[in-house]
Amino acid sequence: MIKKALIFSIYLAVLTALFTLLSLTALAAPMTPHGTARFETPTATVNITNNSRNYQTVWRDAIRAWNRTGAFSFVLSKQSDAQITAQSNPSIGASYTGFTVIHVNNQDLINQVTSTLNPTVMATFGYRLPRK
Repeated sequence: MIKKALIFSIYLAVLTALFTLLSLTALAAPMTPHGTARFETPTATVNITNNSRNYQTVWRDAIRAWNRTGAFSFVLSKQSDAQITAQSNPSIGASYTGFTVIHVNNQDLINQVTSTLNPTVMATFGYRLPRK
């Protein structure tokens, strides 16, 4: 009898954990950034000119690293209408190391992206720009 009660208790605990996990996953799903948004082609132009020389280096190094994967190509542009604007801004608030805003049309195609890094917060967390 005790063995059956123990098995039943374990079974209940596993079911409770499973339903709790499924419920939490369902609650978190709408808050998690994801979706089908994409660029029309596997290439996008990026303007990094609105940065200090050091942060232009940070963005350029990140672009080179991503382009080496072969999954997508970022092309540097000095045009103000580049698809992506990559910048740094220390006044975005101490709660943000960085953030990205993506504008998507009704066909889930990305029109414009602005990605911002906060150099003040990055320095607080020990990120140092490479010396060149």
